[in-house]
Amino acid sequence: VILYKTEIHGIPIRLVVLINYEQKYIMTLTRQEQKLVTRHRLINTTIDTITELGIHKTTFVEVSRRVGLSQGIITFHFRNKKNLLTETMKYLEEIYVNSWQKAMELAGSDSRDKMVAIIHSLLEPNVTNFRYISVWVAFWGEPQWRQVYDDIAKETDQELVTAVEELCLQLQKQCGSDSKEKSHFAARGICDFIDAGFIRLLSDPASFDHQSKINWCLSFLDMCFPAQ
Repeated sequence: VILYKTEIHGIPIRLVVLINYEQKYIMTLTRQEQKLVTRHRLINTTIDTITELGIHKTTFVEVSRRVGLSQGIITFHFRNKKNLLTETMKYLEEIYVNSWQKAMELAGSDSRDKMVAIIHSLLEPNVTNFRYISVWVAFWGEPQWRQVYDDIAKETDQELVTAVEELCLQLQKQCGSDSKEKSHFAARGICDFIDAGFIRLLSDPASFDHQSKINWCLSFLDMCFPAQ
């Protein structure tokens, strides 16, 4: 038994017990902390359920059975299936956006370093894993849920494309050209390589290698903008 501190969504959870490698939150949490822990469990169980069964079969009954909580508790937190799935999608989008934005911020002022940081952040296992990508594709591929996907992800997806295009333009200028057409081509290529990595993971998860997919993108970056 190990006592330690952790946090969920930035709010400290004060006393946590690790028993047989499974986290058990002891009941000395504040009411707000308890809500966050429960919400986190429900969302992650929803991710697992969508991954295994798809969106159509992800119901309150199934999530309740898997997580070991009553349907009433799920209703209290999310009211209905649409809200549960929408909040699950928002949760994944937050992970995705925070990952590349934080990586770019920590990379410093150099454009190449920022681009490399973005590529690493989006193809590392904490973002590109079978569970998360399965949910992304499930939302994108279901006509009933495609609008939810667009409402949550379309704007932030464009923010990523814009950031990558701006970095490519800066790198293009460093190579002695200010061609927006070339920088646009390079940016789309990098984003497409990242997307291809997501699909490759779903099609053949057993052989998927994160580092090789990162190397794909870095090789393309070097081809477009040779290091000075």
